[in-house]
Amino acid sequence: MKPFNILIICIILIIIILGYLFFNYFNLDNDYINKISNFKTFIYSIAWEDFKIDSKYFDISETDNVLMITTGGCNILNTLLLNPNNIVSCDLSPAQNAILDLKMSAIINLNYDDFWQLFGLGKHDNFDYLYNTKLKKNLKLYSSIDFWEKNSNILSTKGLYNSGKICEPINFLRILYKKKLEKLCNFSDKNEQYNYYLKNIEPILFNRKTKKFVKKIVLEFAGVPKSQIKIVGNGEYSEDILYEFIKNSYDFTVKNWSIKNENYFFHGLLMGYYTKNNCPEYLKEENFEFLKKNVDKIKLFNGTLNDYMNNNNTKFDRFILLDHMDWYEQENQIDTIFNLMYKNSNKNAFGFFRSGNSKSWITEYIKKNKNINLIDLSHEFINDRLGTYPGFFKFEILKNNK
Repeated sequence: MKPFNILIICIILIIIILGYLFFNYFNLDNDYINKISNFKTFIYSIAWEDFKIDSKYFDISETDNVLMITTGGCNILNTLLLNPNNIVSCDLSPAQNAILDLKMSAIINLNYDDFWQLFGLGKHDNFDYLYNTKLKKNLKLYSSIDFWEKNSNILSTKGLYNSGKICEPINFLRILYKKKLEKLCNFSDKNEQYNYYLKNIEPILFNRKTKKFVKKIVLEFAGVPKSQIKIVGNGEYSEDILYEFIKNSYDFTVKNWSIKNENYFFHGLLMGYYTKNNCPEYLKEENFEFLKKNVDKIKLFNGTLNDYMNNNNTKFDRFILLDHMDWYEQENQIDTIFNLMYKNSNKNAFGFFRSGNSKSWITEYIKKNKNINLIDLSHEFINDRLGTYPGFFKFEILKNNK
């Protein structure tokens, strides 16, 4: 394709995306939480936290109750494989819960081959039949039924890993650079992969002309609130800092792990499917029967962690907060969630959260809480296949202080 033709296509795509942003987002309240709760679809089809690191520290036993955030549902099911007593999975977005709800119904009602097609390959030729005859009856939430009634094409034709807000800009890149992206995902040697990325992919994604566009994609599609940008920027709201952060994250990831063999996150995002030797633990055939026997341990809740803890008496042993702390801008918000976790925890409970910074005002403030012992695990960043969260923390809830 001639350079002039590529330029014309890029201009057209930019106009389409900007128009899409205007009509779908600018008419919503600027409040980030209100925005994501009003999305008609989900942001994440894949949980964007490296469970391989998490599982080193969870230390879950069969008597433990776990409170988590749903996102793509992958790590809820991965955590189920650790055999806790039960898991409460919360998400502000009913669409995110709809993904996990469908996975749970598929585990109960389908064989492994159909399950793999749906959530390994991301779509199934007979999804409509499976949904109407087997899956719909076991969905836990009415909002899930409503979502899949309106969006069955996601799993019948479009593909789960080609869907969601985070995938929309990637889909445009596939139109222009499909062969280049496929080649990037086909290296077993990570040094060869990295050299190819530097010469053929990075110049496309990160350059002076695309800088503004990339920042807009991250802000509008990738689920990054302004409060988290301030965390990344050490208190400064700077889209330029975010741009460099994303660029460095991509560089770090492509340099250190083979996308083909070691990094299912990027393989799923760029290729639109997993492979059986490069996928989340819950999708492996040897784990399927265990999931069938234990999937009823998961409870779904539409709402925030605070909403659930304010309206239920469950006592938890583990709290998995993902990057939720980065959403906060005020000290009283931190006090509220830690007071709720204290109230709703068993003795010796602890939890984890990630952050866009290994040192921030949030972690310094948590250290002042006499009921919390904060443990810095940020050294694990070098092992994180996503390269997104430099900060990783464990917090122990000290029940004997009162």
